[in-house]
Order: sequence, then C-alpha cells, then structure tokens
Amino acid sequence: MKNALISILMILLATSISGCAGNGALDATITVTEASSIDDGDGLCGYGDDEECHSFVVSVANSGSEDFSNNMFYWDAVSDDGGVYSMPSVDGPDAIAGGATASITLHFDVTNGVKLTTLKYVPIIDGEIRKSQTLETTIPSYDLVISFIVSLTVDDSSSADDGEGFCGYDEDEECHVFNVTVVNDGLVDFTNNMFYWEATGDDGGTYGSPDREGPDEVTAGSTGIVQLSFDVPNGVKLTTLHWEDYDNSIEGVPIPAY
Repeated sequence: MKNALISILMILLATSISGCAGNGALDATITVTEASSIDDGDGLCGYGDDEECHSFVVSVANSGSEDFSNNMFYWDAVSDDGGVYSMPSVDGPDAIAGGATASITLHFDVTNGVKLTTLKYVPIIDGEIRKSQTLETTIPSYDLVISFIVSLTVDDSSSADDGEGFCGYDEDEECHVFNVTVVNDGLVDFTNNMFYWEATGDDGGTYGSPDREGPDEVTAGSTGIVQLSFDVPNGVKLTTLHWEDYDNSIEGVPIPAY
C-alpha cells in the first residue's frame, strides 16, 4: 500500500513538472559515453554511509520533431543484482530540441558494492507511463573511486591528574593526552573537529569532545599531527580511538598502553 501511494505521488509530481514529453512518438537514441562512481559525490549524491554516487554522461540524439524531456522521473537504471534505481539528479538542459543532439549527466544514489548495467528512459505522458516508448542502452563497465582514504596512528599516550587549561580540572578527572598521526591518501580533506573524536575506556565508557591542537584540516595527499586531550574519570584508561563525520568513520584505532 505504501509503495503504491509513493508511485502515485511520483507520477503526479512528474506530470506537474514543466518539460514533460509531448504526445508524439519518441524518435531518439540514448548512449552512455562516460561512467564513473565515487563513494561520496557532490551535494547529497552518495551521502549515506551505505550509498555511493554513480554518474553517467548520456548523449541524447533527438531525431523527432518534439522536445525530449530530461525529467528526472523518466530515468531508471538496472543494477547487476537486479535492482532498479530511479530519480537521479540531472545536470544539463531541461529538454533537448527536436533534431538536436546534446549530453546530460545523471547522478544515481546506489547501494555500496552494486554496479549499474542498463540505463532506461520511460516517459510519462498525461499521467500514464508509456512503456511502449522505452529507450534502453547498456552502461559500460566502470570502477569505484574511493575518496576517503585516511589512516590514524596513536604515536604517544600520557595522562596527568591535571593537564593544561581545564583538562582534568575536576578532582574526579584526569587529563589523557594522545599524539595522533593522520595520513590522508584520499581525495577529500580530513577535518579535525573536536566533536568528531571519541575514545573508548577500559570501563566500557565512551569519552568525546577532546581539546585538540594541530591543523583544522589535513588536506588530501598530506600528513598531519594532531594532539587530543580527553577528560577521563580517575583510574580509567582509554584503549581505542574513533573518528566519525557525517560521511565517513574510522573505528577502533588502538591506543598504546600508558
């Protein structure tokens, strides 16, 4: 019932958007000229931890007399596991005039590890899905680009009953300090935000928001040193370090005994 309602809403929205296909028969061909994927694309494409962004440059040759609409609701892609992915974001003109050839780029959110193999264009005319006018083309083989490749190593660990500033200031707390080497071999910068860091203690507790020293970012292709200072209850030792932002995470980095 829920899926049926979603389908109905999609059709109503699709037909309300300007640039819908006309009433004539399609006379066009579509060809995927470039295919690529990345674990985190521009904007919201591939934003979730379980999604990647797969992008395709599509050449559309419109031999008909009517405009060819590039409405996002008209495009689907079939994956190598039989799944169907719909509603890509579209870069390019809203429509392609009759007799013209132009290229657009489609960006699909795709489940991790899945590859798309077939691209389909199915117009919706007067609220009806015109499967008889479906255009279909093969997607060439492509590789996944990993944009986030970062390793963390805790090089030095120490603790004191009273650290610098307010670290370990309360009587029931100590200040635990770690020097961390960040090696960024990826394509995106690594953000050294205090709220992205956490550490697990030998008591099973989680401790976050450490004071930090070092660069705000470790740029792609570079290495940086970060110092983290955690407030920790007396008698507790921290054993593993974690980092997580809105797109990526690094879990279970061992902290040497101290």
